[in-house]
Order: sequence, then C-alpha cells, then structure tokens
Amino acid sequence: MPWELDAEALSGRTPTVERSGASGRERAVHRLKDRREVIVLADTKMINLTAAKGNPIQAMDLGLTLQARSLAALAAAAENRLVPGVQAVPAPIDRQVATDLVALLSA
Repeated sequence: MPWELDAEALSGRTPTVERSGASGRERAVHRLKDRREVIVLADTKMINLTAAKGNPIQAMDLGLTLQARSLAALAAAAENRLVPGVQAVPAPIDRQVATDLVALLSA
C-alpha cells in the first residue's frame, strides 16, 4: 500500500480533482482552494511500473534512462568531486524525466 501521500487527506482539501488516462487513475490534478495544484500519478503506486503499464521491459527502460542520464551529467561535471558510494540522481535529470513522463501519461 502506498505511504508517500495521504490521498484521503489530500482529497479532503481539494475542491476539484481532474483525472486523466485510460483508467482515470494515471494522472489526477488536485486543485487546492488557493489555486495551487498537486499532481498525483498512478494513485501513488510505483510509477516505474505504472509508466510501463506493468511491462517489466518498459519499467527497466525508465530506470535505465535515469541511470544513463545521471551518469552522463555526473561525468560531464569535471569539477564534480564524487565520494565513493551511491550517488543521487541530479535534480535537473530527475525533473526532466518526470516532466517527460507526465507529458506521456497525459497524452
């Protein structure tokens, strides 16, 4: 069960929710009273499987995209001093992949 978001509490604070996607669960835009928006993808389920419609090959493609773009960004930053261990996905890469995925799911 997803725990990253209290969907029930969010729904109680959003006067309108606009759903899209084949099942109506792929993307939900919750509009708050102050006009801010919270976009929820896949009812907070694992996005890599949702983006791939449960297809493991497509889910792997999404993960590999993040890894390849992250590696390229880290390698390109000559001044970047990496410490041994796990490296975070650079924020611009994370945002771009997420933005591309939202556009794909919204089409």
